[in-house]
Amino acid sequence: MLMVQSSKEISLYKKEYRKRPEVIKRELIQRHSPEYLEKARIYSENYRKRPGVRERYKKNYEKEMKINPEKFRMRSRKSHLKHKEKHNKACREYKSKNRKSISNYNEMYYKKYKDRIKAVKKENPEWDLKAQKNYLSNLKVRMDFNKKDVKFALDSWAQVVKKRDDHKCTWCSSKRLLKAHHIWHKAYCPESALDIDNGITLCNGCHLKQHRFDRTV
Repeated sequence: MLMVQSSKEISLYKKEYRKRPEVIKRELIQRHSPEYLEKARIYSENYRKRPGVRERYKKNYEKEMKINPEKFRMRSRKSHLKHKEKHNKACREYKSKNRKSISNYNEMYYKKYKDRIKAVKKENPEWDLKAQKNYLSNLKVRMDFNKKDVKFALDSWAQVVKKRDDHKCTWCSSKRLLKAHHIWHKAYCPESALDIDNGITLCNGCHLKQHRFDRTV
């Protein structure tokens, strides 16, 4: 059977195809037959089990990643979009079957890496806000500001707003007793309560002044 690898072999392959196309067509059909594909799969599985093969593949992959990382990102993105529904279905089935084991693992993981998780949340509050938003949208409940879930989301929103304003008051540039203030009040506009553009960082004094001004208006 013909195995095309280099440019020279491709040119020879083309010449042979011109001479005897029927034979090569037969070989191509044979190569894509289920028996041949099964043999190839078994051979590849046995080859991967050999010592040093996996390490060699890993080194080559890391080299290619350093040379062209965008190519690998695009490839992973395409594969994710292609198998998205299948992956989501498998995740849902696994979660429904193994709820107890997942909850036990999450508790153990949080106890083990509690300090690290807190540090990551402090450095990247936008990740936590995104997660809280997704969680609330999946619950499909009304924005009740007395609920614990909504309070956690508002805390993460405040952290994101403070980080955006470099932990300074936007009016007097003070760094003490900072608070995140809603431009449009959350009671009147609950839809924009977790919108970052609807928030500014104010110190305690400026925050009280703003609320007094809102009352007079």
